[in-house]
Amino acid sequence: DGGSDPSVVQNQIYNSDDMAVLVQGVGTRGDFDRNEVFALKGRGAVVVSKGAQPRFCNNNVSESHSKQGAGFLVENGGKGEYTDNTMHRLHIGVLVLGTCQPMFQRNAIHSSYHGLVARGGDT
Repeated sequence: DGGSDPSVVQNQIYNSDDMAVLVQGVGTRGDFDRNEVFALKGRGAVVVSKGAQPRFCNNNVSESHSKQGAGFLVENGGKGEYTDNTMHRLHIGVLVLGTCQPMFQRNAIHSSYHGLVARGGDT
């Protein structure tokens, strides 16, 4: 283990130029619950990579101002559990790139250009 394990509950995170939330590194976990993430300009509102295994539950991710922006971007070996989240008014609700093993269940993705995109191989 040895990674960070924050609890991030009931926050508003908005107007980020690149990523609103970045969780990365083997052993990094964290519980992210009931947060509002919105008005995004970068490639991903929530980016999980390099073996991190966070838990995102009951979050609301919305309003991407980027033509490539994703609500949840899981890449480069990212993992984690994503349950009961709502994603809307985004270019892509969920984007999974490369060899990753995230688990998405009971999420709502609507009013977005793409709901879920998964691409294997090199990112």
